Amino acid sequence: MIFLTTGLAAPSQGKSADSAITGKAYAFSVKTPDGWRRNKLLALIWYRADAVFIPRLRQRGQHAPLATIRAVPRVNADAGRDLAADMGKYGKIYPPAIFTDFEAGNPRYLVHRRLYELKRVHYRYAAFIDPGKQYRHLLVAMLDKDDAPATASELNGFRRIVESLEYLGDIPAVSGGSGSAGSPAGPKTGRKSLGRDR
Repeated sequence: MIFLTTGLAAPSQGKSADSAITGKAYAFSVKTPDGWRRNKLLALIWYRADAVFIPRLRQRGQHAPLATIRAVPRVNADAGRDLAADMGKYGKIYPPAIFTDFEAGNPRYLVHRRLYELKRVHYRYAAFIDPGKQYRHLLVAMLDKDDAPATASELNGFRRIVESLEYLGDIPAVSGGSGSAGSPAGPKTGRKSLGRDR
């Protein structure tokens, strides 16, 4: 289904320098928050995402969360409808899912967000970031964690990722597709048989 170079600003306190990421049809930048690291191998081979971030340290006795960023083709003019469509698909696959709001934002763009919750099984914090209707792509950031909700520290790291995202523009389409990294519907952490992103 769905799912989301130039001179870069100096890094702000508490975040590393920007990483500019270019796909076949889009470019954006993102910052790695303190205490996290970007894993290019996981992004390329396992999660089919444009970027993957994991904490440098994990809470004892808990699964580590994993954050993914994807630039995805826009389906609706209103990015909130794209999020609603993803929630509908997820709810059909996992009927016990509960959808609630959580806090996350971006100083440049409108952010639509929801927590997809399968109690004591899987928690997904989804943020659909809309860079503007003039662009063909959205940015979709997701934080996935098994068994327990994200801790305050983990969620704060994810918020820093979301607020750092900056869309640098569409790239003229070429033959072979849009370059989208794939659909985020369905939990995928590699630890439980809850479905796959692809």
